[in-house]
Amino acid sequence: PEVCIKVTIVNFTVTFEGLEDQLLADVAALERPDLTEKKEALVVQIAEGRRTIKQLEDKILKMLAESSGNILDDEDLINTLDESKKTSALTEKAVKGAEETSREIDVAQESYRPVATRGSILYFVVAEFTTVDPMYQYSLQYFKLVLTNTVRAVEKADDLASRLPFLIDAITKTMFVMICRGLFEKHKGLFAFMIAASIERQRKALTPQEWAFFLKPQSPLPEGAPANPAADWLDDKSWNALLQMETGVPSLAGLKDSIVGNLGAWEAFNNADAPQAEPLPDGWGDKVSPFQALLVLKAFRPEKAAMGSVEYVAKAMGDFFKEAPPFDLLSTYKDSDSRGPIIFVLTSGSDPTQYLLQLAKQQGYRAGENLKLVSLGQGQGPIAERLVAEGLGAGHWVCLQNCHLAVSWLPRLDRMVESLREDETVNENFRLWLTTMPTPKFPVPVLQSSLKLTQEPPKGLKANVNRSYIDMNVAEFESCTKPGPFKKLLFGLIFFNAVIQERRKYGAVGWNIPYQWMTSDLVFAQQNLRLMIDEQPETPLEALNTIISDVIYGGRVTDAQDVRLTRAVLATYMNAGAIDDAGYSYCPQLDERFRYTPPAEGDVESYRTFIATFPIVDRPEIFGLHQNADISFQQKETGNMLDTIISVQPRTGGGASGKTPDEVVGEVCDDLLARLPSKLDMSKAAEATFDKLEDGSMNPLGIFLTHEVEKFNRLLGAVSTMLKEMQRALKGLVVMSAQLDAAYANFLFQQVPSPWGEGGKGYPSLKPLGSWSKDMIARFQFMRNWLTGGPPASFWISAFFFPQGFFTSALQAHARRYKLPIDMLRFAAEVMPYEGLEDTPAPPDNGTYMHGMVMEGARFEVTKNSMAESRVGELFAPMNVVWLKPEDLNETRPTGWYDCPFYKTNVRAGTLSTTGHSTNHVCNFLLPSDTGPGHWIRRGAALISMTND
Repeated sequence: PEVCIKVTIVNFTVTFEGLEDQLLADVAALERPDLTEKKEALVVQIAEGRRTIKQLEDKILKMLAESSGNILDDEDLINTLDESKKTSALTEKAVKGAEETSREIDVAQESYRPVATRGSILYFVVAEFTTVDPMYQYSLQYFKLVLTNTVRAVEKADDLASRLPFLIDAITKTMFVMICRGLFEKHKGLFAFMIAASIERQRKALTPQEWAFFLKPQSPLPEGAPANPAADWLDDKSWNALLQMETGVPSLAGLKDSIVGNLGAWEAFNNADAPQAEPLPDGWGDKVSPFQALLVLKAFRPEKAAMGSVEYVAKAMGDFFKEAPPFDLLSTYKDSDSRGPIIFVLTSGSDPTQYLLQLAKQQGYRAGENLKLVSLGQGQGPIAERLVAEGLGAGHWVCLQNCHLAVSWLPRLDRMVESLREDETVNENFRLWLTTMPTPKFPVPVLQSSLKLTQEPPKGLKANVNRSYIDMNVAEFESCTKPGPFKKLLFGLIFFNAVIQERRKYGAVGWNIPYQWMTSDLVFAQQNLRLMIDEQPETPLEALNTIISDVIYGGRVTDAQDVRLTRAVLATYMNAGAIDDAGYSYCPQLDERFRYTPPAEGDVESYRTFIATFPIVDRPEIFGLHQNADISFQQKETGNMLDTIISVQPRTGGGASGKTPDEVVGEVCDDLLARLPSKLDMSKAAEATFDKLEDGSMNPLGIFLTHEVEKFNRLLGAVSTMLKEMQRALKGLVVMSAQLDAAYANFLFQQVPSPWGEGGKGYPSLKPLGSWSKDMIARFQFMRNWLTGGPPASFWISAFFFPQGFFTSALQAHARRYKLPIDMLRFAAEVMPYEGLEDTPAPPDNGTYMHGMVMEGARFEVTKNSMAESRVGELFAPMNVVWLKPEDLNETRPTGWYDCPFYKTNVRAGTLSTTGHSTNHVCNFLLPSDTGPGHWIRRGAALISMTND
């Protein structure tokens, strides 16, 4: 923005209308070449006629200028004028006729505009995806080539009205298939959704207000709003979203009255397992468009929005777009030519080499003969260039593997591919195959001129386990001298390998950090398993658990909580029961549905047959998780989808109520400024707040409060300054800086600007802007009450920037009071019967009370003083007040209790700060449990300082 105000920037990016006109000319030329030729001839004829008229005019003027005496006596001039008049009249008539014919041709060509419009929509959706991943690069030239080839391939029809829908459908389907080939699985459904939404937005069937409602997160119910009529099953934020949509979307007027009058029907819809497949109650399914139905679904069940978008695509465009096309190397090869490379975009664990070798064999190519493979790395560049040079003339296939490992050589690859496009001597059978992991260093021109394919490892427990047994070396499988224990534990090991990879999709509940394990880890573990069983008289289960979980797989694990999770998951499959107990089950909770168990000893085929009976849909319990993990997974999928869509949105268009973006941002600034609290004033502190201890030393909690007050005031200053600067920038009084420009986009989509977050003056938080501001005001109020009213009976742990500092200060206060060394003390946690600050009667004699935590993955049953399973649908269970009791470091701690980690946010993963503390993990609390700790470790149970909503 600072540069833009000083220089003139010429934007050469193609516009929607400009591309539409280009495509219209291309399609019309293909469909009606006769009209195109005629129009071109008419253009020449019109130009010739006008040139003739101009020449006659010039000749007359010249003769008039050169004439002397009476011009009426100049016979040549009179004859020329007469001839010019006749010629001019004829030429004018011809020009008018040609122009009229040209207009008729334009009208005829204009009938193909719907095809050009669809092409322009598709191109801009494709172009938007370049910001989603660096490998999603497609040139306009490539796009137009695919479009024109598709138009040629569509069967001709005499009736234009019936042909146009076929053309539009063929272009849409072809482009969907061609682009989906090169997209990762997680983006294929999103691509279809963006196409459907873009088509409807262009047709005005989807309004800017509806689109804005879909993208914005839900906000808290404001004061004075109509009361929630079903607070027992309908969240206040969902009720607020429904109220906003009723006033903002005309078609949804009356929705509130329908819900209030038919609570039973709407409750059944809300509580359905798959509400996205259910019709809206009370006849609303027939009253609203598919997108408006999606809006209602998102209001009731936000986590179902991603699944609902698939149903929306099917209704808006057809079932063809509901599922992405499968991996098809043969059709890609048929679409390729000798001058453009074919790129395999890899993900961890994928290897397309076997598919390439299989295709090569079908086409008569053999590795080492006319199929050359080279893995790039240090010193391999010249070898690759030689193989390509040889293959160009001989018609070989050349595969350059792992291009991402040769970043310095990629410019040479770019030049090589560019020369390939211009080389007329290339053998038509030559093909250049490339494999690479996603990298921003890959040359964009190569990506734009290539066919791209993504090849990902199989998804799902069944596919993962099955692949391991398909790839199994039969000789090695039968090589152990003790086949009984070996085959059962091998099945458990392969099951473990699949489970730890599938847990990643559940986000932080599955793993704090999504580790990328490789096939080599499984192979190495399998070799160690066979070796140790062969060499030891008894199966060394303890040693196997340690080596496989801590060394082989644990070598990639960096988070301490994930280290113990690896051990806990492996222990389910690597134990004596799995070997000796014929009725052993990996997951007894699911035995009624399907019994996952190590099968009896047999050959490889018997294992494959058993795996074929696995359910296609995996329940979270088989991964050690509670069924609520499915909701967490759906929330994660929906959140990722919305974040991706927001990231590609232009900062234009109307707001949720038809207002301009400037008006929306201005109202956000006004609202936030009006509700900002005043600074925390240390001069108004109560005497009890900074009371000195009995030994006359400073109160450690008072010192901690001083530090927190400084941080809160700095945050307040940053928020206030940015809001005021934004208001001035909107009025044109100051330049919109890069920071303000980013904040402008944040305000439009209810996001918290980064200068207010952990990376700036703020604290870690995943809340949307409305909830964040409400939470910030509550934090200020708690700190103000402490400052001006003295220490509270219980401390709101979620309010602090640095909760570790609070624990240290509270422990130091106890140490000074009883003259004990602080390094010999620690806190023990005891859950109290008090729910919060309001019903906490008084602070404890020793230690301190704290409140404000929630538990994810489990809950704490106060009446039984024990960990308990989560309630269905309750992702975050409120935690009662916890008494932090100082105890001696050497005191024996109870066994069988769960060492529960405590995090600031439910992302859980953090980094080590300069203080040596994690930016997210605070500490662990030992909590009583009737169930073994391994169960809760596999559940991913943890205490969280705050939720995301």
